[in-house]
Amino acid sequence: MQFCVDLLILDDDRIKEIGPNMACAEWLMKNGAKVRWKGCKEYVRHYDCLPNTTPIHHEQFLIQQVYAGKEASISHLGFSYFKNCKHISEVEFDGCNSISNEALMKLDIMRDYLTSLKIINCVNVSDQGIISLEHLQ
Repeated sequence: MQFCVDLLILDDDRIKEIGPNMACAEWLMKNGAKVRWKGCKEYVRHYDCLPNTTPIHHEQFLIQQVYAGKEASISHLGFSYFKNCKHISEVEFDGCNSISNEALMKLDIMRDYLTSLKIINCVNVSDQGIISLEHLQ
């Protein structure tokens, strides 16, 4: 099985081109997660449904919620995409087996704005990972 490294490496040029929220949404959706934009009621689930925006308008699309379920393969390797996505207030990992203790430790990047975190049935998260969340408010 060949693993696609491109999905895990932070693409600074892409972030500059389309902004941190859109780049984060691309990474999340390419890896099976979904996002809800600030001001919208529905989640965007498929990468092809991302809005086409010009650099001037990309800031109108701000991620507010992230959901990663069983079909998602996000991991700590891409968590740097969360940097500068300052409107993400809710994150849910539900049966997401690619989430581990190391991933939870990296959630510190969202400590100033994350208000709700749900971790349900993630087999690679132990008590040690949960304890590492003490730095979150």
